[in-house]
Amino acid sequence: MGEAWAAGDQPLAALALNFVGNGLYLQGDWTAARTVFEQVREGFQSVSNPHGVAVATVQIGLCALEGGDQHEARSLVREGLQLARELDFRWGELYGLDGAAPRGEPRTAAGCPRGWNRWRNGGA
Repeated sequence: MGEAWAAGDQPLAALALNFVGNGLYLQGDWTAARTVFEQVREGFQSVSNPHGVAVATVQIGLCALEGGDQHEARSLVREGLQLARELDFRWGELYGLDGAAPRGEPRTAAGCPRGWNRWRNGGA
């Protein structure tokens, strides 16, 4: 994390690093993306930003899923989703629901997984 962490800019550094992780994920380098997202989660934990921790945890889970570890992926995505629910962080909750949706699951007309309807209607 270097100088940005030392300078007290942890939230900004974690957010910037998150963009790096997203780029690696989109390029299909899930191992490198996971490493970056783990650093992002640590950064958000160090500044007590639970919203960032929730999202980063889901992102780590998605990397695990792409890497073939469905059990770990499910656990991480559920952890991030639960944290988002505890925070009443609706965007994070939707992100977690999308991550928890089985691959190939039918999507709504808007492209959202079926879980979207549960979320939108206040269900679990």
